[in-house]
Amino acid sequence: MSATEQQTDQQAEPIEVKEAMICGRQAIMETVEIEGNPFYNLRLEEARHDAERGEWLITFGYDLATQEVPGTALPAKNALAGLFPPTQAVRVHRVIALNDRTGKFLEVRRRESAAEQ
Repeated sequence: MSATEQQTDQQAEPIEVKEAMICGRQAIMETVEIEGNPFYNLRLEEARHDAERGEWLITFGYDLATQEVPGTALPAKNALAGLFPPTQAVRVHRVIALNDRTGKFLEVRRRESAAEQ
């Protein structure tokens, strides 16, 4: 970061929560795309400002339909139903950390779900 960027960063007020959520959504979309797993049902779960660390922490949850359900034999409702193995959606949570002054992406963390704890 250049000296000019650091000075601007220190003088600026934190971005508003709405702008942080937009920046967070863009970051999560790029992150999930890089992971390569198809996902759906993206939802904002939480937005929290950590003034001490100078970060916005934006939590998103989304579903992955990647786990086959063992021993499940579902009756075919149509001709195509038998072509696809039964799957169970897995809810995933990611916390996106953003610079609270610029909205710049800093990191992504995995948040443990209640089932994993």
